[in-house]
Amino acid sequence: MPLQSRRSHQSPFGAWQVKCAAAFESVRGGADGSAFAMAVLQSIDDAREEHIGHDGSDLDEDEVEIMRGALTLSQKRVRDIMTSISRVYWVTPDMLIDADKIDEIKLHNWSRIPVLNPERTECYGVLLMKDLVDIDFDEQPVRVSELPLHQTKIVGSMTALDTLFRKFIGAHSHLMPVERDDVIVGIVTIEDLIEEIIGHEIEDESH
Repeated sequence: MPLQSRRSHQSPFGAWQVKCAAAFESVRGGADGSAFAMAVLQSIDDAREEHIGHDGSDLDEDEVEIMRGALTLSQKRVRDIMTSISRVYWVTPDMLIDADKIDEIKLHNWSRIPVLNPERTECYGVLLMKDLVDIDFDEQPVRVSELPLHQTKIVGSMTALDTLFRKFIGAHSHLMPVERDDVIVGIVTIEDLIEEIIGHEIEDESH
């Protein structure tokens, strides 16, 4: 049976898309992106109540949660999803990395380590554990400043999450320090942002 013919028997076909389109038409003349997001969210909720669980429905719960997560990004801030600096393992540029320090880093199970000054007002980059695998720290301890660092950018704690998404793309980094009042108060990762969109925790590593 041709695809179009099969889809035409879905009941109802594309009802939620029609409602979302209507929501867009109602607010597209304005500049308020939040109004658009809220209108579409209401349309999605209405469609979910009507069609999820209905035979032939073109919506499922996972798709709805992802759409809701994406559409609410502009309403949430980095501070809502960041990891506080008190829970972050970070190092300074003059710290000496030896075998004992490597064991300590492994104990924390962090693969990406921010390099900050003692006052936490600057970030010099991110140290990746994978870059340290082939170095024999038993023979020759090395200062952090002599190791390869991956550049990143600092983001404000009040930055909206839709803006954060674009900043991650521009920074080419999976980890960004978060600052408030010119002091780094935490970190945020691309995994944190993805979890906010999909509504589920990503089980991989500490960060």
